[in-house]
Amino acid sequence: MKDLSVGQIVRSKAGRDKTQYFVVVKIEQSRAMVADGKRHLLANPKPKNPAHLAKTNTILPAAALSNDQKLKQAVEAFEQTTCPMGTEEDMKLV
Repeated sequence: MKDLSVGQIVRSKAGRDKTQYFVVVKIEQSRAMVADGKRHLLANPKPKNPAHLAKTNTILPAAALSNDQKLKQAVEAFEQTTCPMGTEEDMKLV
């Protein structure tokens, strides 16, 4: 399934959450279950079509997936290191 693995940070390419970062918490049949610790919690992850996800090379350790607070901190830290001021593509969406 598009070589996704649990703990991998992905970016949404489609839907209301376009350009937001998530972490793959589970893979079920033809869906990747993703969470960000804020809107989509570990207890209730969002199902996404893997074709609508852009994978990154970052895979979080299992400790970061232990609770929503740690997950949220890890995703926010990743966002700040990859695009601190936002990209031109993000600015066009506003």
